[in-house]
Amino acid sequence: MSVGVAMYPKYGKDIRKLLKNADAAMYQSKKDKEDSIVYDESLNRDSLNRLELISGVNIH
Repeated sequence: MSVGVAMYPKYGKDIRKLLKNADAAMYQSKKDKEDSIVYDESLNRDSLNRLELISGVNIH
């Protein structure tokens, strides 16, 4: 089982943002084969970097 955690209010002040960030942490925990990961902003940076590589579009 993989669990992602996002802490309120630091990483989301509404449920949508919290769930989005917890989801990113969960996928990272699956990727790393960890039981759980607590969200931090580097997860979004890594996702944006991967998206840029795949799409060839500079997002920053």
